[in-house]
Formats: sequence, C-alpha cells, structure tokens
Amino acid sequence: MELTIRPARVEEADALAELHYAAWKAGYQGIMPEAVMQALDREEFYPRWHYRLSPQGAGHRILVAEEGGALVGFTTYGASREAMQLPSSYAEIYTLYVHPHAWCRGVGGRLMKSVFQQLIQEDIKGCFLWVLKSNLRARLFYEHLGMVFHPQERWITTHGVEVPTSCYVLAPINPADAA
Repeated sequence: MELTIRPARVEEADALAELHYAAWKAGYQGIMPEAVMQALDREEFYPRWHYRLSPQGAGHRILVAEEGGALVGFTTYGASREAMQLPSSYAEIYTLYVHPHAWCRGVGGRLMKSVFQQLIQEDIKGCFLWVLKSNLRARLFYEHLGMVFHPQERWITTHGVEVPTSCYVLAPINPADAA
C-alpha cells in the first residue's frame, strides 16, 4: 500500500488519540515503570488531540502518515519551547509516534524527512528533539537519520514519573537529509 504524508485534519482527533495511545503503550513497554504502563488511560488522549487540532491548540504543526485509509503515524513540530544551548531559530520536533503494526516499515523515517523538507522550505537551518535517555531504539533511529547527540539533558515528568531525556540535533539540515 502507498504511504501518504500530509497535514492532520480536525476530524482525525479520535484516530490520532487511538494511534498515540497504541504507540505509547507499545513503545515505552520496558522503558517506563510498570505502574505507569498499567495506569495509562486511553481516555486521557482524546481531549489532548481535540485541543491540539482546535483553533486554540494550533501552536504547532502536525503531519500524519496514512496508509490504506488508516493513520499509521504522526509527528508534531514547531518553534522551540524553551531556552536551549542552541540557536533560537532551530525548530523543535515535539513528537514522533508510529503504530506498532507499522514499525520497521519506514513510516517514522518518511515522517521525519517530511519535517526536514518543510524546514528547508522555510529556511530553518537546524532542528532538535528530546528523547527518553533509556529509549535506545529511538536514539539509534535518530542517529541513523543523521541527528547528533547533544550534551544538554533535561528531566521531564510524564504520568507522574520523572525521567531523563537526551537531546538530538540536526544542523545544518541539508536537502540530502530530506531525500
């Protein structure tokens, strides 16, 4: 089936909530504490996605990957949300999630390359993202895309648990990165 990358639509909030929940549940198994995984509530994802796709929540961009009429992945990105030891003009990639049944099929890579293409078109010279320090699979994926580990680290609270995150940077973004 053909994979299409495109902007998210308002009417896809529920589908994105389901996708996000499934990807989070599978992706963080063995990484997040078991108590967090057991307490994860599918219902908490719905209001977030309805807000993100509303006019009030339009602070970042959302691209989806669609295959056979179903959403199989998404990424969100936009301006940096905090002061960094990087140029303030760099974009931040906030999230990248792929449905577990679509893992290892190039969906995440296609989404990331689509973001890189958009950033090149907007003359943005670099981007960065945060990844859980213990998420080795994701870290290797970003390195495979040409992103480089940056020594800045931060702690975030997710579902009541503080976890360390690592920063990855791609700068400059070249057309080859988006191909």
